[in-house]
Amino acid sequence: MCCDGKLDQREKKFLASAAKQMQFQVDDWDRMIKNVYRDQIDLYPVADRQRAVATLKGLIVMAKADRHIDKREKTLIQNFAKLIGISNSEFSSIIRNIDAENLFESFAKPAKKIGTIIALEDEFEKIDNLIKVAGENGATVKTITFEALLSSELPTGQIVCFHASEDKEKTLQNCRNLLLKAGDGLTCILTRFQGLQVKYLHEQGLRTCVIEPIYSRDITNMFKK
Repeated sequence: MCCDGKLDQREKKFLASAAKQMQFQVDDWDRMIKNVYRDQIDLYPVADRQRAVATLKGLIVMAKADRHIDKREKTLIQNFAKLIGISNSEFSSIIRNIDAENLFESFAKPAKKIGTIIALEDEFEKIDNLIKVAGENGATVKTITFEALLSSELPTGQIVCFHASEDKEKTLQNCRNLLLKAGDGLTCILTRFQGLQVKYLHEQGLRTCVIEPIYSRDITNMFKK
C-alpha cells in the first residue's frame, strides 16, 4: 500500500480491518507506516506455497483498495508472483477470481485473436470499456447503429452486443428483433440498475446477459456458445 508514496483513507480502513482479523495489535500506526516508507522493501521466496499464494491475493486486494494501481505496486506484485513460482496462467486466474484482471497488464503473450463482436451504438454509454476489454482478450469490436444492423446481412454465428434501454419494453422489443438476426450469438449488456430486466430477457429466449463493468471472462464466454 505504501509503495506508491501515499496511504489514503480507504487503504487505512482496509489495513485496520486486516489487522483486526489477524488479531494483530498495532500500538502506533503512524510510527509503523513511517517505518515502512523509510525502509527498503525486499521480497523473498516463501517456503509454504499455500501461504505464499494467499499473500499474493492479499497484495492484489490491498493494492486495489484505493481503486488505483500504481506502476510500482504492479511491479512489486508481479515480482512477488514470479519469486514464489506462479505461472502466467495461474497469475491470470488469480486476478480473474478476485475481479481485478483489468488492473494488471497480462504476463502472458498477446491474446490470440478469437473473433469479432458487433456492438450496437444505441443506448451504449460505456462502449469504450467493451472495446478495451475485448481488445485485451483477442476480440475486435465493430460498432454499428441498430437500424443499420437490421438492414444488413450477418455471417452465421456472429457475436452481437446491444445495451439495455431504460425503457424495459424497448429493451425487449430490441431483443426480439435482434434474436431473429443473431440467434444464440446475441448478448445484452446492462447496468446494475437495469438488472431486473434480465428475467424478462431470458423469457424472450436470450441466453446471455452481462452486468457492467465488463470483465475478461464475459468476453470469452461470448465466444463459447
